[in-house]
Amino acid sequence: MSSPATTSARSPSSAAPTSSSRPRDRRRPHEGARIAAIASAFNLRLAPHLWSGAPAFAAGLALAASQSAGFILEYSLGANPLLHELVHEKFPVVDGQLEIPDRPGLGITVDEDFVRRHARE
Repeated sequence: MSSPATTSARSPSSAAPTSSSRPRDRRRPHEGARIAAIASAFNLRLAPHLWSGAPAFAAGLALAASQSAGFILEYSLGANPLLHELVHEKFPVVDGQLEIPDRPGLGITVDEDFVRRHARE
């Protein structure tokens, strides 16, 4: 998230480095957690949109589950091999609910055979 604009001006040589030019400080909250905190402060709901693969899906699920503002996940049930085949775990919806993995990290295991089949040289 960008910092709010200020009225003071900066010369280009004194500009702060961009996020792409410096490593993320691991002591600072992840951007998703910062967004969730803002949502919570304004009594809004957090609804991650998870339109890529299984690692991003698992990260969004963990984010939504760990935040008081977490409410719903939005993702496609259509054909998406990176979501449905890249990892061994499945993400079944039962009675409108997803089970939150209790394994370490994101709780997923990459299917190495899938990766080999789709690797490009």
